[in-house]
Amino acid sequence: MEETDLELFETYVGLCFDNLIIRDDFPSISWVQNLLENFISCGKKFETLIYENGMHLSREVMNHLISPYLHVCLNSLELINGIREGVDYLLECHIRLNMVRMILQGQNVGRSELYSARAFLNDLEALIENEKESNYALAARIIEDNEEIDMHLEPPRLFRTRVSRLWSASKQLDLLKANLSLPTAVDNRETNQLADSVYTMACAHYMTMWCLVAALPCQGRPIDIRFYVNCMEGFKWYEDFTYIWSRIHDESIMEENRHCSGLLREASVMEQLSW
Repeated sequence: MEETDLELFETYVGLCFDNLIIRDDFPSISWVQNLLENFISCGKKFETLIYENGMHLSREVMNHLISPYLHVCLNSLELINGIREGVDYLLECHIRLNMVRMILQGQNVGRSELYSARAFLNDLEALIENEKESNYALAARIIEDNEEIDMHLEPPRLFRTRVSRLWSASKQLDLLKANLSLPTAVDNRETNQLADSVYTMACAHYMTMWCLVAALPCQGRPIDIRFYVNCMEGFKWYEDFTYIWSRIHDESIMEENRHCSGLLREASVMEQLSW
């Protein structure tokens, strides 16, 4: 395998995350979408790299090479489920705000309509504070009192299989971090330096999950978000990762973000509207 293949992959990963640095919409839904698109793009490049160069290695060497990254992927499944709950939570908030908007934009807004809108805002506040579950009786009451509002306004049941109450996103990130083992000289010699590429992809995976936990509401989300960078120095993407970590850290310590459920701009706006 030509050494330039490895260098090109490292450079590509660095460029993908560098694109996140130059965006001015951090941290927003569009920024998170771009993060996921870049991560998927890196994954496709990684698959091609492994397919084209892994065939020259023995099965035993390949198993030893890929095993840490597979553990990162497996440990990410629970994390993705927890993040999915956070996305569902945001959608629940959006549904309630949309109901308030449609009520207030009606032709005849009277005392009962204002009361109904306030009720939805109270429900939103309770949802954000996690003091009670979503109250779907509110939607039914509004539909009965206001026939002009269609039945499709009733919020659907979005929460599916929930993670355990003892589950923590912070601990799950620690499990991912535990599988980030810097390749040894022996590993690189046996794999023709391909071990560095596997490590690069594993770090990109960890970085993506870490950014999602920082941006989105997630159970057991760490208040003081830390990123593992000790063994990454020397790679071409190291500075890009470090800069994103620094930027997210600066956002997390801002006074208005210290008690938020996530750094996502849209989530902060919804929380402010419930006050």
